[in-house]
Amino acid sequence: MKLFKLTNRTFAKRQTNKVRVLPIEYDPETAFKIVKAHSYVAFNESLNLCVKLGIDPKRSDLSLRGSCVLPAGIGRSKRIAFFGANEEQNNAALTAGADLVGTQTLLEQIKAGVFDFEVLYATVESINLLKPYARILGPQGLFPNAKVNTLIKESEISMLIRSIY
Repeated sequence: MKLFKLTNRTFAKRQTNKVRVLPIEYDPETAFKIVKAHSYVAFNESLNLCVKLGIDPKRSDLSLRGSCVLPAGIGRSKRIAFFGANEEQNNAALTAGADLVGTQTLLEQIKAGVFDFEVLYATVESINLLKPYARILGPQGLFPNAKVNTLIKESEISMLIRSIY
């Protein structure tokens, strides 16, 4: 008769299968502790949160959309490019944390298909500079858009760029 040695992963998996969590409601802090205690993989896991809102999907006026800013971010930094209407707006974006500021060289890089950034912000006044490049930026999902809060007003420059970090 052969005896098999349990690896740490198999042992941990069997241990977590022994403990069953009852289907009751937990406050978020306790729920996260239970999830961390039952983790048996060697990498950082992701967690899905499902919330029952009681919204009727047949009624179009009961839709819910939104976004939130996590207190510690998502763990990776994004390179931000910004196009302002004047030099004052560009300097405000640089001090707020933008990595690249809209210049002629950046427009030439976009035309060549070189993207050194993940997010492109622009003010409403400066969108005319980017319109000739819409066919290049659009399929990449980089063209500034009011729906995803990348087309902003002048007063929102520093607040919005800081919220990315």
